[in-house]
Amino acid sequence: MMIGRILWTTISLPFTLLDLVLTFLFPGDNGWSLRKYERDLIDAAVSNLDTENKAIVRRQLQRLFFVERLLDGRVTHIHFQWRRGTVERMKLPKEYNLAKFKVGASGQKFSVSIGIFDGLIYSLHFSKPPKVAFSHGFEILDAIYGGPYDDTLTQAIDRLEHGKQR
Repeated sequence: MMIGRILWTTISLPFTLLDLVLTFLFPGDNGWSLRKYERDLIDAAVSNLDTENKAIVRRQLQRLFFVERLLDGRVTHIHFQWRRGTVERMKLPKEYNLAKFKVGASGQKFSVSIGIFDGLIYSLHFSKPPKVAFSHGFEILDAIYGGPYDDTLTQAIDRLEHGKQR
């Protein structure tokens, strides 16, 4: 990770070239951008926000961030990089559930929760590994917008790995 910080802070490269170099240095399921279905789910969740918070989310997603995917992508955690204090934050409670969706994808049903922490898009939690199923598109079957945050990152990983409930 230190190599990535050095590259980002000392070399002025176009983002696509930087993305290519860092992806080569740090292979795996993680990356420097959201997958299309992750972005589409966030867009659907944001559609219910007021105009000011919608604009803040759009600006957040234009910044550099690292996407960490855990448990076959069932937990997607977004890390805003290196100058986190300068990222504009939504005016929402510190821990907030932006949306909970019931989603149909490739003949399967999933639940998806999109969390906000300290005004930043923070995580997406999927009930099953999403990558293959969501690559063919999805349909939102039911949606609940807003409310208290369901899981911390640790609780979500524990629940998904071990089936433990709070």
